[in-house]
Amino acid sequence: MPYPTTEDEAFETICWSADVDTEDELNAILDTVPQLRYVKIDRLGVAKMGHDVIDRTQARGLHVFDDAKLIEIPTKLEELAKFEVAHHPWMLNCMAGSLSNQDWSNPDRKRLDGLKRFADTCNEAGVLSCAVTVLTSKAEDTVLHEFGRGSKDQVCFYTEVLIYAGFTDMVCSPLEAQTIEDEFGDYAPDRNCPGVEMPGGKSSDQARKATPSQALHNGAKRLVIGRALTGPNAAANLQAIVDHILAGIPQTD
Repeated sequence: MPYPTTEDEAFETICWSADVDTEDELNAILDTVPQLRYVKIDRLGVAKMGHDVIDRTQARGLHVFDDAKLIEIPTKLEELAKFEVAHHPWMLNCMAGSLSNQDWSNPDRKRLDGLKRFADTCNEAGVLSCAVTVLTSKAEDTVLHEFGRGSKDQVCFYTEVLIYAGFTDMVCSPLEAQTIEDEFGDYAPDRNCPGVEMPGGKSSDQARKATPSQALHNGAKRLVIGRALTGPNAAANLQAIVDHILAGIPQTD
C-alpha cells in the first residue's frame, strides 16, 4: 500500500472505533472531528444505540463500518448478512471462522461455503465484504494453543480462503499485514488493522499491536483506532495521529 504523504491521504487511512455508550456521545465526538471519514460501530454499540444509528451516522456524510463480527452456519450467516446490508453500511464483517466447506463455485447456492455466501450478499448490495481473521486481543501463545500454529500462519490461511470467497476486505493485526503483502500481493483483500496505538499510549486489551506509522509501513490500508482518538480531546488526538503518520514518511535521497 502506498504510504500517505499528505494530510488528506493520512485522514483517508483512519477509521475511528466508536466505543461509546450513547448516540449523543457519538455525535458529540463526531462534531469535533469533521475531517474524519470512517467510523466503526460494533455489535455492542448497535445493541445500545439501535440499528438505525448506522443510517443516521452515514447521513452525516461518514462511512460506517458495521463491525458485527457475524459467525453462524451458512444459511443463517447469509440471512444475517441480508439483514445487516439492508442498513447499507459502507462495510460489514463476519468472522473468518465461519468457513464451512471451502466450496466456492457450486451452482447450488445452498452448497456454497458460508463465507462465499456472505461475501456475495455484501458485494451484490454494494457493501464492502470484510472478515476478521485472528482477534488482535489474542497473544501469540493463545493463538498457538487455539489453532496449533502462529498468528502469521493462521492469518495467511484465512487470507487465502477470503481471496477464494471474494472478500474485498479483512481485519488483521498490523504485525501480520506485511506477511500478507509479501505472500499475496495485490490479490489480498484490503487490510483493516486494529491494535494500533500511539507511542507511549495507555495500555489496552490489544496484544498484537503497532504504532500508526509502523502499521502503514507494514501494509495496512486503514487503521482502526479507538482509545487513542476517543474522548473530549478527539480533535487534538486525531491531529496528533495524522502528524505521527506524516512524520513516519521514509526519507529519500
